[in-house]
Amino acid sequence: MNKVKDLKNINISEQISNIHEIVTAFLHSYNEKNSWKIRMIDTFIVFCFIIFVIQLVYAFLIGMFPLNAVLSGIMCSIGTITLTGKNYL
Repeated sequence: MNKVKDLKNINISEQISNIHEIVTAFLHSYNEKNSWKIRMIDTFIVFCFIIFVIQLVYAFLIGMFPLNAVLSGIMCSIGTITLTGKNYL
């Protein structure tokens, strides 16, 4: 019963401001410590991941009619992420 009362007392705006502070501190630290080349590679990996998610959502919502095209697009995105990350390390 106490856990339910604790959940009711959570201030959402406080939690959002805490998350905002954490993200801001992370981005500031990330930009200070990494070179522009590393940031460019990370941006490319995030872009490939977004493309992967878009293709996955398309496959679930629309269907996998051209199965080979959908699978090749998904695997290409995963392969690009993997090989870029491998060379990155």
